[in-house]
Amino acid sequence: MFTKLLGKMFSVAVIAIALTSCREDATEVLHPDNFVSQSVETPSGQFDAIWHGINNAYLLWDWQPKVDWDARYKKLHPRFLEFDEQVKNDVPVDSALFESLYRELFDGFVDHHMYVEITNRWSESEHVIEICPGNIEVDQRSYMPNITQEECDELGIQSPDSYKYLTTTHPQLLIDCVKKMNNNGRVANLSTSYPTLGNENLIISSCLIDNIVYFYFDIHSLSMLEIYAQVASDENKEAIIKAQSILEQFQDMIQRDNLKGIIIDMRGNGGGYVKDFGEHLARLIDKPMILGYNQTKNGLGRYDLTEKVPFIINNKPNIKVPTCPVVALVDAGSASMSEMTALGISMLPNGYVVGERTRGATCGLDGTFDNTYAGSFGNLLADGYTVYTVSDHFTNIDGKILEGIGITPDKEILLDRKAMILHKTDNQLEGAIKFIKELNK
Repeated sequence: MFTKLLGKMFSVAVIAIALTSCREDATEVLHPDNFVSQSVETPSGQFDAIWHGINNAYLLWDWQPKVDWDARYKKLHPRFLEFDEQVKNDVPVDSALFESLYRELFDGFVDHHMYVEITNRWSESEHVIEICPGNIEVDQRSYMPNITQEECDELGIQSPDSYKYLTTTHPQLLIDCVKKMNNNGRVANLSTSYPTLGNENLIISSCLIDNIVYFYFDIHSLSMLEIYAQVASDENKEAIIKAQSILEQFQDMIQRDNLKGIIIDMRGNGGGYVKDFGEHLARLIDKPMILGYNQTKNGLGRYDLTEKVPFIINNKPNIKVPTCPVVALVDAGSASMSEMTALGISMLPNGYVVGERTRGATCGLDGTFDNTYAGSFGNLLADGYTVYTVSDHFTNIDGKILEGIGITPDKEILLDRKAMILHKTDNQLEGAIKFIKELNK
């Protein structure tokens, strides 16, 4: 399954927050956790807590007009009251039916960060269901492969989901493909490191391939390397220091003269820290860039949002900005900060996106309802459910919604997974290199 927390603390930088008046149909704001006291000890009480929590903490209603939240309550709540009667009569609640009703509740949600866990405490044995609307939508895209478990076993891949999201579940394969290119004499200055940053493992690599700078990293934690180095064990500190040198090597190489191009590979990269803009995108622009516009809730109701405010990326001063082609290499596993970085690169006069359409998890995660009247709530152990959802409402500079859609590449190249697994060849990377060479003609 795709990583639960695709955003990984992705927050949004804005320059101002302006309040707007509430709409006439705005509902009363109540803290989602207040409904826990009503009783999550019954199926209907749990349903009420989740429904009201979403009602007050979710902010993308305008983007999913087909979701009639009130109608869903009227339709589904009686089913949970029926479960209450079953529980009173010591009849277990069927887990498959319980799950199907909640899937119906969340059907069509556009939030591609959203991850919901709900415990059926009333089945024969406690059962936790997981609902991720983004995974459901992405899995239905035409370019996502269908494969059986038997075929996965033959390839040495754990499951069909692992195969679908190969660059997320097996990132080392990308490095192995570059190493094979290195053995063929096409690569210079290849360096790779594998530090542990908190509870995550970073893979970072940079080199020159055919005089094109190649930079790969699988999580957006580059801005945190120095902090983690201060508390790391000796062995891990060495890996972090090497990672810092790889990052610096990339930053130095992109300022060289006579480069054919730059490839920033964010395939399988589920996102991370917004501060990472300073490590890559800020070094590709010569003046501040308005990436798009943000809104959040102002605490007055379901539909009430602040005025739009610019999402600004400041340029890195006193450095040489490259003029050669810059490519963001992405796929369906590229989410959140990876998508925002790809969006920024696509806005450069010399910027392009290559690969596959990204996940579509572009709205920000500032935290919880307590911080912004929107966002995550609930506790799986204490409440029997947890809902992870966005707290910011983002549109691009043209006012276009990207949540649930993603970044569409300028040059679509679908990954040949079997070739990568069996032969250590990366047709997407080779395609990006060819694309850059054609731009240089």
